This record gives sequence, C-alpha cells and structure tokens, in this order.
Amino acid sequence: YYANSLTSFGYAMLDQKFADKFRVVYGVRLENYNVQLNSPNKIIDDTKLDILPSVNFTYSLNEKTNLRASYYRTLARPEFRELAPFAYYDYEQFVMMTGNSKLKRSAINNFDLRYEIYPNAGEILSVSAFYKHFTNGIEPYRYDVNSTVDLTYFNTLKSVLYGLELEARKKLDFIAEGSFFKNTTGYLNLSYVYSKVDNPTDQDYIDKTRP
Repeated sequence: YYANSLTSFGYAMLDQKFADKFRVVYGVRLENYNVQLNSPNKIIDDTKLDILPSVNFTYSLNEKTNLRASYYRTLARPEFRELAPFAYYDYEQFVMMTGNSKLKRSAINNFDLRYEIYPNAGEILSVSAFYKHFTNGIEPYRYDVNSTVDLTYFNTLKSVLYGLELEARKKLDFIAEGSFFKNTTGYLNLSYVYSKVDNPTDQDYIDKTRP
C-alpha cells in the first residue's frame, strides 16, 4: 500500500492572573487531519476537523504550595498499518496481523487534580488524581482462522482510566558535603491505575469488558 497524511493546525492561548493567588491558562487548538491510503482492494481518503480545548486552574495557597485543576482534550489516530486492509506476519507475536480500514480516531477527555508543595528550589512533593475517558479507543482483536492465530483492530464503545499518583523530587546534598551528593537528585513516583474497556455487544468479541 501507499499512504500519506497531512495535519493543518492552529491554536490560541490566554494566560490570566486574578489577584495574587488565582491563575488560569486556557485555549483551544484546531486540527484538520487528512489521511490517504491506496491499496489494490481499498482506497481511503478521509478528513477530520477536531476542536481541542484546554484549561488549567492554579490556586496558590502560599508561596510554596499550589492546588491545580485541569481539563484537556487529546487524540489518538490509527497508524497506517492499522488501517491498511492487508495481512502480514508478525514474527515477534507469531500471528497474522490485518488492518481495518473502518477504524476511527480516538478522542480522549482528560481531567487532573493536583496538590503540590515546593520545599526548596528544584524539589517537589505532589499528590494527583486523574481521570481519562476514551471514545472509539483502538483495540486489538484476536480471532482464529484455519488453526492459525490472526489479529486485527476495532474501535471500542468507551474506555475509562483513573487513578492516583505520588511524585517526590529531593536534592541529596543534605547527606554529605561531597560533590557527588551536591549534584544528585532523588526521584520517587508511585501510581495506582484502574482501567476498564467496554467492547461492542453486537459482535462476538472475546471479552465484553476487560482492563
């Protein structure tokens, strides 16, 4: 197959501060995406215009502590191989892979809430909660034909992902006065994530729901 894509885009952003403690950064991005794919048995020429808003609120509790809340919309587009209607053998998974020319791009709504403390310059301690909602998520689907394993792709009804995250960054110069610890920073990141995928119910997929 032969394929190409072209993205035209533009965005506008505003940054406003209210009093001394409240700040909001907001804007919108427009993306016009065209994909063309030519193969012996299928021609794809699809154009999609997306509006992607974003807003981030910051409230400064004091000079070293912030409370943040944000919303933004993102996309995940199918790759050429996922669209191309032909089969090829994957030597790592030992399966036949086949594209799906009917795949749609995924739209993702993201929400974040974050409490952060800056003890010193270059250091941070934060706790975050996040939630993501996927529409038309792209998922692989396994089916067996003539005793061989085949994989293709499809769009899910919806998917959700949410969880908590702890992040810490601390300079280690307090351990010793030596140059090694003076220029060394320790990082810690812990996350708990829950996810659920709801597949279409009108077809015989292996799992109706799954992580």
